[in-house]
Amino acid sequence: MAEAAVVLKASNHRADTVWRRCEGGEKVEKKGQAQETRLEQKNHKLYLDAEALNHLIAPAVLSKTVLQIHGQNASQIVLPPKVALDRNLQALSWFIKQADQRALDKTTLKFLVNAVAAHVVHTHATRSEPKTSAPSPPRLSRRKIQQIEDYIQAHLAGSIKVEDIAWHVGMSRARFVERFKATTGATPHRFVVDARVRSAKTLLADSRLNLGEIAARTGFASPSHFASVFQRRVKISPSVYRMQVSATGTRVQNSAQVHGPPPQPPRLAAIPASALTPETAAPGLMEFQLEQTSLPLGSKVRLLKSSQGLGWTDMFAAVTDELPHEGLRGAIPAVWIVTSSAPNNIQRFGCEGKHDLILPQRAISVTGAGQAVYDELGLQLQARHLYLRQSLIDEVADEIFAGSQQRRFIGSSLGRTDPILYRLMTVIRAALDEPPLGNRLKMDYLSQALAAHLLARYSIAGSPRPLPVHTLNARQIGRLSDYVNDNLASEMSIIQLAEIVGLSRAQFIQRFKATALMPPHRFVILRRINQARKLLARPGADLALIALTCGFADQSHFTAVFRRVVGVTPGEYLRMMA
Repeated sequence: MAEAAVVLKASNHRADTVWRRCEGGEKVEKKGQAQETRLEQKNHKLYLDAEALNHLIAPAVLSKTVLQIHGQNASQIVLPPKVALDRNLQALSWFIKQADQRALDKTTLKFLVNAVAAHVVHTHATRSEPKTSAPSPPRLSRRKIQQIEDYIQAHLAGSIKVEDIAWHVGMSRARFVERFKATTGATPHRFVVDARVRSAKTLLADSRLNLGEIAARTGFASPSHFASVFQRRVKISPSVYRMQVSATGTRVQNSAQVHGPPPQPPRLAAIPASALTPETAAPGLMEFQLEQTSLPLGSKVRLLKSSQGLGWTDMFAAVTDELPHEGLRGAIPAVWIVTSSAPNNIQRFGCEGKHDLILPQRAISVTGAGQAVYDELGLQLQARHLYLRQSLIDEVADEIFAGSQQRRFIGSSLGRTDPILYRLMTVIRAALDEPPLGNRLKMDYLSQALAAHLLARYSIAGSPRPLPVHTLNARQIGRLSDYVNDNLASEMSIIQLAEIVGLSRAQFIQRFKATALMPPHRFVILRRINQARKLLARPGADLALIALTCGFADQSHFTAVFRRVVGVTPGEYLRMMA
């Protein structure tokens, strides 16, 4: 098929100046009309040549990105003469137009340009191998690497021998060791130990297991052997690591400030691009896990897709299919963003009072870190959720508001129209379909762009609400909510509720208050009153029967509590409903 020239008006002079200025490049003085980015169409695909790519992303940004991804091998990395105009480059072109119309701030644009540059380098760059007299040994295929990783994870608690891994992938020991080292730059033994340490870090951060149990689950011979290896690799002891993670809720930086930079373990993410594709990257040290979010998964909230296992450290993304339901979204040290492609009606109870409204299509709701809300959804929907760590927002805020004496935090907003944030969420949703652990640099920049936009549009000056340190996770909240809803007619003690989530009475009260911003007793009362309001809305409501159904001692007790919470008696409420 003959090639045909196609012209795409991607940006004009003002936008071109913005992204080059953001990276400290030279100001491009262009006179005349809009820049025209020339494309080539072949086999029904659009391609950008090198000049067109440089119109979108400054060469200095591409060079810096190559160095970030490939390190000392950067000099051997080359970009092809033309690259496909995929959805990431199309999205960047759209964001640049928004910046030209002053709808997008420079800091957000800078992070977006860096994110797409990381995508271009990671996807299209190839390595120019130097000529050598002796041929390099063959490398393991992506499928073989995946088989090895799956085998190690499945047998992590037991003894893993090199011979067993070699047999699993159908090779002799000698051939396997040679090809594994040529592919990863590490010995199989070193890789297995690093996998054990990474798994131990996850258990230290996200579980209450003691060191002996963690050592057993991760395949170390004894707790002392585990502590010795962990100290050698991470430069701090397991106990200190757990305390630091528990205190900060963020990734521990291996005490580099005290002990100097730690040795970098051999990770598949560092494999040259010519050897492996993104699927082979290794898991992040402190990935943002599903359990750290406020998603109330259950029979009425089903998880369709998420970033679990993709190695994203500062952001968690999920797509859910949700039936009409109600549930508590506990306070967490992260900002929660949610949107849906279909309209819905919602009732929200939070610190700012009660909201009852119909959310239009593509409306976006933002809940600030440390905020707890109780939502009731009236229609079935498919929703997109994003969680962004508060620690990352603080880092970006320090860059944007450098020199400011007043702190800023993200406020809550319900049902807001924000085309830029919706497009950002669309780009991040598309990344869920990309290979696992494929391009963490791109996702780091996208999370920073998201933080910068939130700070530009949703931030408030003042003192933010203190972030909770020890809270109930989403699964515990789900179990607790289901138990309360199923037993409203019965008496519920604090000890019973604590047993549901596997905590002592004192721990449960402390963590529930930090999560729901109210004591457990008040939460149960509000659930009883909410159920009573639903029953009162039905024809022929019997106050005495409703009182017993919702767990009140008698009708007078029901009337007193209902008046205290709602402001009117049940009888007055019935007349208002009529």
